[in-house]
Amino acid sequence: LPEASRFDQVEDTDWAFGSLGIQDKARYLATLYLEDVGDLILETVSPHFGFSRYAESLSLTATKFDKLHKELQQPDSLLDTILLEKLENHLQAARPSFVGFTVPFPGNLYGALKCGQYIKKNYPCIKVMMGGGYPNTELRSLTDTRVFEYLDFITLDDGEGPVLRLLEYLQGKRQFPFLQRTFVMNNGVVDFVNGCLDANIPHTEVGTPDYEGLPLHKYLSVIDVLNPMHRLWSDGRWNKLTIAHGCYWKRCSFCDITLDYIRRYETAPAQLLCDRIEKIIAQTGQTGFHFVDEAAPPLALRDLAIEILKRGISITWWANIRFEKTFSADLCRLLAAAGCIAVSGGVEVASDRLLALMEKGVTIEQ
Repeated sequence: LPEASRFDQVEDTDWAFGSLGIQDKARYLATLYLEDVGDLILETVSPHFGFSRYAESLSLTATKFDKLHKELQQPDSLLDTILLEKLENHLQAARPSFVGFTVPFPGNLYGALKCGQYIKKNYPCIKVMMGGGYPNTELRSLTDTRVFEYLDFITLDDGEGPVLRLLEYLQGKRQFPFLQRTFVMNNGVVDFVNGCLDANIPHTEVGTPDYEGLPLHKYLSVIDVLNPMHRLWSDGRWNKLTIAHGCYWKRCSFCDITLDYIRRYETAPAQLLCDRIEKIIAQTGQTGFHFVDEAAPPLALRDLAIEILKRGISITWWANIRFEKTFSADLCRLLAAAGCIAVSGGVEVASDRLLALMEKGVTIEQ
């Protein structure tokens, strides 16, 4: 294959793959080739192109909507046209009355708003909603009315409750003031409506993630970094599942523990979690899992590992944790026996004094 600038930065791959990792080494080189093609697209087709983060630079600053709004007013690029053709095919097949976009990261925002713009222009009867990690963290103080040229509703934090209340409202079964954690344009201004009197949907009742209709076989598994931990984010297919809602520690001074998705801590029994794991495997055929908790609780992980071993479920998994003394050597061996291959956690600073001020609850020695 022709080699361009990405291959100028190829590291010594022997230390990463050894003499047996021929397949991984080939995938790494193929990834570099794909990134070379991506650079060509970036230079000749669209200055915002990215395989997983499209037009990310336009969305990194949530305080200003000007750049993104201006870009959305430009004529459709070739990539926009391809995206909107795909959207039109889905709209024709599903005939929805309500469309929701999940926007976890800045690189997903442009595409969601572009699709929302198309829907509102061509299908004004369809209501468009947005939620996900990006609005949860970056749009909590939203005041710019221009956003609602592309959307009808923006919800914050857990989506199950707000979406259910929105559907009830659109069906005439709920009054407007009793929506839940929802931004909407009301009388020319952005209004945050949160008069819902219903309780939050408990973690035990949110159900199992549903991957129906997702063409998993079309997704590439790439190796864009050699670090074995960092590559987990893009290498392999990981079913997403949450062990517990919120954070069991919720004391770190740098964390906004007033937010519902951090403050409200709820667990689920290991038996229920294993039921969900088995259901997802049956649907996707994939046995890799990423537990996406803010910080997976060590005791809940222990119970889950025991249940996995008891049922004889064969999976590979990794999780986000906070480093602490509860993760003893014995517990780590148990988690490994149940399929754990890695954990990711934050080491904010290498100073016991600052760790204490942060209320991290851990020392450098630990």
